[in-house]
Amino acid sequence: MIDLELKNPHATHVTHGLTGTRVYKTWESMKARCYNKNDQKYPLYGGRGITVCDEWLGKDGAGNFAKWAYGNGFKEEKHQTEQSIDRIDVNGNYCPENCRFVDAKVQANNRQNTIWIEYNGENRPLQEWAKIIGVKEGTIRWRLNKGWSLDRVLSNTVRKTEKISERMLNYHGETKKLKEWAKIKGIEVNVLSQRIRRGWSVERALETITGDDKWHKTKTPEVTE
Repeated sequence: MIDLELKNPHATHVTHGLTGTRVYKTWESMKARCYNKNDQKYPLYGGRGITVCDEWLGKDGAGNFAKWAYGNGFKEEKHQTEQSIDRIDVNGNYCPENCRFVDAKVQANNRQNTIWIEYNGENRPLQEWAKIIGVKEGTIRWRLNKGWSLDRVLSNTVRKTEKISERMLNYHGETKKLKEWAKIKGIEVNVLSQRIRRGWSVERALETITGDDKWHKTKTPEVTE
């Protein structure tokens, strides 16, 4: 366990025994986001007025933060993606009452740009709704952008595109899959599929010799004298 006793509390440079630890790096990064205008993340934190509480600043700040962190489940051996500091209220400050340690997934759900959807009395991140209803996140975003009602947005019905090669075709009283007719007639599946998509009748699609339609004509060679 790291010794959190301040070796010389009256010294200008305080030795706290935390330098090089993950908890200390977490503390330094937290302060930089809030007070260092050169920090890449400053606009999202200090630039929005987010600050660090007095208890976690000053000569005793690192020690106080570390004591709180270890007392609230912080583990030195964990990677940052497994455990990082998170503000419960994304518009609130860094302080014991508003902070916790979570994994990357939970923190992602709590980011400022996370889309929250309230439906039937439940307020959840878009990612959670996607998992609950079994629909891709991108599908829900697309539905929201199209202005769909929440009932439609959170419907688990997704229009599936039929594989045209599996489509059943009736020809002279006999019904088979398109790909089966293609094999029987010696027509490539993609050629027969294209004909059906173009609105050809089944008879025309199956009876037209490949090359007699405008998409598959063979190029007429130039005649030279």
